[in-house]
Amino acid sequence: MSIFFALFLCGLTSLAQLNGWSDPMAITDSLHNNRNVTFPPGWTLNSDSLYVAWEVADDTLSTEIWCRNINGSGTPFQLLGSPGIQYRNSRIFQNPSGDTLFYLYYETNEAGNWDIMYIGYLGNGAVSVPVPVRASPADETDFSCMDFYGAVWQEGEAILFRQYTIPGGFVPGTQDQVIAQENCRNPVFSGYYIAFEKPVGGDIGLWTSAFNYAQHSYDPPETVIDTGSNQNKNLGMGFSGQELVWQAKSAGLWRLFCTYLPQMMPESVIDFEGANNIQPVYSYMVVGVRTDYPFYPSMLTFASDISGNFEIYAYDEFWSTDYVNLSEYAQDDLHPQLFVVWNYEPEHGNLILTWESNRNGHWQIWMCNMDIYLAVPEDQAQADDGKVVAVPNPFSVSTTLTLTMSSPAAYQVIISSSVGRIVRSFSGTAAPAGPLEIVWDGRDQQGTPCPAGMYLVSLHSGDRMTHGRVIVAR
Repeated sequence: MSIFFALFLCGLTSLAQLNGWSDPMAITDSLHNNRNVTFPPGWTLNSDSLYVAWEVADDTLSTEIWCRNINGSGTPFQLLGSPGIQYRNSRIFQNPSGDTLFYLYYETNEAGNWDIMYIGYLGNGAVSVPVPVRASPADETDFSCMDFYGAVWQEGEAILFRQYTIPGGFVPGTQDQVIAQENCRNPVFSGYYIAFEKPVGGDIGLWTSAFNYAQHSYDPPETVIDTGSNQNKNLGMGFSGQELVWQAKSAGLWRLFCTYLPQMMPESVIDFEGANNIQPVYSYMVVGVRTDYPFYPSMLTFASDISGNFEIYAYDEFWSTDYVNLSEYAQDDLHPQLFVVWNYEPEHGNLILTWESNRNGHWQIWMCNMDIYLAVPEDQAQADDGKVVAVPNPFSVSTTLTLTMSSPAAYQVIISSSVGRIVRSFSGTAAPAGPLEIVWDGRDQQGTPCPAGMYLVSLHSGDRMTHGRVIVAR
């Protein structure tokens, strides 16, 4: 077991208890302003290599990108940095093959505008020559590439989408799709939804757009809410589908609101009364285990000033009042982020929470984590006739998914990436009780081969939902 996982698994309990979070650990020093950490999305290669990157700013004219392997020696090192140049909005992707350990995508104003670039990290402090992805007269902002599939960004007042590959950039021959334009800002991208803000008058409205697989493009955006000050939104895959959470003013205080998509029915989240609750983030933990029964948890975290200063709190999908204070520093702890990272042992991974604290006078990045499972651990295994079995697994060409129907019923099988994006689905109007076999060729809905990695398989039939996992090896 790696140093990182050995450190953080100490004292962890079942997911049934929110105190399964590890003790906080500082990722960065406290001598510089460290902001905007990024972890690789989804499945990671092995337990000896988990690189994270973040921004370091010592003045208003320059920023640097630093990195460390939190599974190895942990010594931070600089990836990017030049006097008078700013680097921001970095995204790190571990490489599934080859000599490059990971790729880092980022924006820089080196050429005068905010252009999109990427580098490869080759090890021993060596990086490749920066490769331009996109340059234009307008500033690129909030660039987000996700899951070897697509990229969403803001250009001027427009929200754009384009097919994307990692390593590399935009797919040759594809065109930018304008999701929305005129006074749009701050796009977020998760699964097959895009959400963004649109200020109109004194209000800030929230809009979403869903990916249309038949047309291979995004549908026209729809309004979630158009009154009030709605901001700091976050998209995450939850128990019942994509969840959009955000903060808005209510009775003079910032409160948390949410809606499942595509229902568009905003409702208040049970948060702290009489306190400002801000910056919600939400993550689906795939499949977890309580000590008494399996469940499919998600985690919501946010910052609250209930103690007089902002601290980081967390609670699970069921949003009970069983909150956990994860920072407890009596200083301003802000900007929580959630990352799901799977160990190369495919049965388990970690839900990682990071935040920024200025308790030492500079912004320092902290983290804690929780162990999560794709299946019931061996010491808690229970008979489950609905378990999804894949043979062979891992596979490179095709695999046969065997699912057990408890009774005759219509069914839907959904295959999604480790970060929640649906890549393929199968359905039938009726199937007899007993084994049901489906062959998956490792391709998405458009026939494009899916990249190497771990994929989640879920069977929906009647009021039952069962899960399994499969690994594509290229």
